Amino acid sequence: MKSTVNQAKDFRKSYGDVVAMDGTHKEGTMSTQETRYQSAKKRVEALRGFYVHLTVYVLINLLLCAINLLTSPDSLWFYWPLLGWGIAVALHALRVFGAGRWFGADWEEKKIDELMK
Repeated sequence: MKSTVNQAKDFRKSYGDVVAMDGTHKEGTMSTQETRYQSAKKRVEALRGFYVHLTVYVLINLLLCAINLLTSPDSLWFYWPLLGWGIAVALHALRVFGAGRWFGADWEEKKIDELMK
């Protein structure tokens, strides 16, 4: 049995453009399945980007901590980049995992509908 992703890929290969019920050709129109696939693909890319960012953050800050403790243990400075970059990682996490509830695409659509009334 094919996964939904494979089904969406097969659909794109087979049907590319969509023909409406009245027989007119709707070039560039995406099916519901294609839309869901594109949305899932964007979400996976966002997750991957965050996990790469988090991994680099941890590795580099471990290196900075080791350098600081080995070269000048009396003067600790490694926590400054840890703190500054940590804020950036936290904002990235909010964007990927949490802020969508408040200011994501759904919020934008609701706001547009509200302003158009």
